Amino acid sequence: MNKLFLLLTFIFYLGTSISCSTSEKEAFSLLSSYKEQANQMANQAKMRMIDAAVKMYAVESGHDPESVDELVDKGYLDAKDILDQNGKKLPLTPSGFDSEAGFLKKYCDQCKNEVFSASKVGDRCPYCGVIWGYEKQMY
Repeated sequence: MNKLFLLLTFIFYLGTSISCSTSEKEAFSLLSSYKEQANQMANQAKMRMIDAAVKMYAVESGHDPESVDELVDKGYLDAKDILDQNGKKLPLTPSGFDSEAGFLKKYCDQCKNEVFSASKVGDRCPYCGVIWGYEKQMY
């Protein structure tokens, strides 16, 4: 009887530890997902700051800046504002005005949000995270 009780206790303990480790993995996965979403939101906020700085620069100088570094050099942004969460420099997001073509706007086909006009195939949508595989023109 004692051996059976010990065996059942051991099996119950083993089942409990397996289920705890599974929930720990799920919790870690959930935390990783939240961290990734927070990083995407932080990058979106920085890209909006860059876009606003580009527009202000264009209004004041009459032309778009050549690079994000120019925005930092001229005092429109701090150096930390042009780096993503991994320390990689964010792209310049021109206001999208082309004197010959008028305003150029780009949208993510997946989430339908407007993205920066400098976005291209192979880039990742800052809103939904999809990687773009093609670009199509809409008139």
